[in-house]
Amino acid sequence: MKGMKKATTLIGKYLKKNHPILIWGDYDVDGTTGTALLINIFKAIDKDVHYHIPNRMTEGYGLNSEYFTTRQDFFLNSPFLVITVDCGISDGKTIAEIQQNFPDIEFIVSDHHTLPHSDLPECITLKPSDSSCGFHEEKLAGVGVAFYLAAGLRSFLIQTGLFSCKAKKIKLKDYLAFVALGTVADMVHLTRTNRILVRAGFEALENTKFPGLKELLRCCDIADSKINSEEIAFLIGPLLNAPGRLGTATFLFKPLLQTLHKRQVSYAENYLKLTTQEKGYVKIL
Repeated sequence: MKGMKKATTLIGKYLKKNHPILIWGDYDVDGTTGTALLINIFKAIDKDVHYHIPNRMTEGYGLNSEYFTTRQDFFLNSPFLVITVDCGISDGKTIAEIQQNFPDIEFIVSDHHTLPHSDLPECITLKPSDSSCGFHEEKLAGVGVAFYLAAGLRSFLIQTGLFSCKAKKIKLKDYLAFVALGTVADMVHLTRTNRILVRAGFEALENTKFPGLKELLRCCDIADSKINSEEIAFLIGPLLNAPGRLGTATFLFKPLLQTLHKRQVSYAENYLKLTTQEKGYVKIL
């Protein structure tokens, strides 16, 4: 993937110096699953990162400079890396404005959307829609791009010896559960690569170690059944997509971030109760 080496090297620099990282995701299923995937990858190497999913009603789609200016004390304290998921490729002017006000902020844009005719971001970009990218014909979803960034980062960490012991323990297939959700829900073309990712993602989802995902399946009454595209398209996808379309996506996003600790299962369950108390609610969505 074009830009991958530069992206993983920059992330490695921030990890080595323990500088803060912010994941900025889109509010739809594709963006939220991709954001959750990356956050969980960083958790696997014991690195806590910040995240932000914009409120559709008050912030709109993509990056916005107001978020940074209202938190300028926070972003002026040290160098900061912002990684976008499923957005950013059309925000060249916004990125330039943010960097003018905050020179120590660097960006990695990961986005599968069609390239704009002008004002491409002047930063590291992972953009499979670019005809010069090796993934150009694969039609990845945003979460698919995030997955390959995670895979590239894991490889980089092992090769360089940075967090290599923890990176070696990461089982990438576990994270394909997020890829299956986002890819099917975003209705991208099932190319050869996407078909492989989704099929393996179904298997990972059925046996997921993430308690939030387990609870999501249970609430949709499909926890003990074979997962296929219909369950994602008509049950899980709409459940995850609705909050982001109505305002803030974080309502159903937080369960996706739950780690493997058993004591946190109840947290994921309680977080979903408000939307699943009525059994018919999920099916109506």
